[in-house]
Amino acid sequence: MIYLGIDDTDIVGSPGTNQLARVIVRRLGSIAKGSIVCRHQLFFDPRVPYTSGNGSASIQLPHGDEIQRSELISTVRDVMREWYVEGSDPGLAVATTSSPQMDAFANRAKCEVVMQAEARTAAAASGCYLEGLGGTNQGIIGALAAIALVAGGNDGRVVHLEQWPWPDQFSGVQPVGAIRERGVDSIRVQSGDTFTGDVVDVGKHLRPNWRSGSVVLFVEPPPSPELPWRAMKLDGRSEKDATYNDHSPGIGIDNGNLHHGGGHGRNRAGAERRSITAAGSQERVREGLSGRDDLSDIADKRRGPNRLSD
Repeated sequence: MIYLGIDDTDIVGSPGTNQLARVIVRRLGSIAKGSIVCRHQLFFDPRVPYTSGNGSASIQLPHGDEIQRSELISTVRDVMREWYVEGSDPGLAVATTSSPQMDAFANRAKCEVVMQAEARTAAAASGCYLEGLGGTNQGIIGALAAIALVAGGNDGRVVHLEQWPWPDQFSGVQPVGAIRERGVDSIRVQSGDTFTGDVVDVGKHLRPNWRSGSVVLFVEPPPSPELPWRAMKLDGRSEKDATYNDHSPGIGIDNGNLHHGGGHGRNRAGAERRSITAAGSQERVREGLSGRDDLSDIADKRRGPNRLSD
């Protein structure tokens, strides 16, 4: 298994990181057979520069070791450079596994401000390839965290599987059988038990989660009994979030805190959420900058209106 992590590849109004991940998968061709793309929620805070919701992306490549690592990195790098937009600060990470240093870094990246130097130190100690591809290179932080989080098996919202087309018209009320045919390993209710119904309203897009190393769709009862059960959107920012773990009977939900059985971080409960409109040119975040006031000021200028990109 080869893990790719990418982050900070877009600006307001440009295609998002998830869309770039799909392009990378297409460019890799047969090497991307069986690939899984996940979005990972990182620290959502005004001090952190982000475009929409501070999420990074991971790509799992079960056949990634069938080409030389240098060729794989070169191909992905070329795609990311083709998609580079002024004002973005993309980062790329490549590894075969995570490490205690990477796990600890990812844990912190989900709940506090972390620095590029810390990402580079963790990557160097773990044998993880890490490269900045433009701007301030700030995207190396989310790229490294994405690998650790997906390798742990209990973090991420699945935004693309090999058999999913794009654009994807699979939406609304769907039979359970059709959902499973799209690569969902299990459908579970909030208690952790298997869902026994016949249909689920998946919403605008099918977005299961990466839990216990498998693709799991969590569902919740409808507001009215005559309506179908509906998919839960678990992205680490919502007030209702959950994680299924094979070693525990249910799902951990605690006032918005996200519980990860793999030991990864939790989002701070009750954290203030706000969308700040950017004006003028994008500002750079300096390497090693740690003052709260300076970070907040630059982050405010970097962001635009919140835009969740699928």
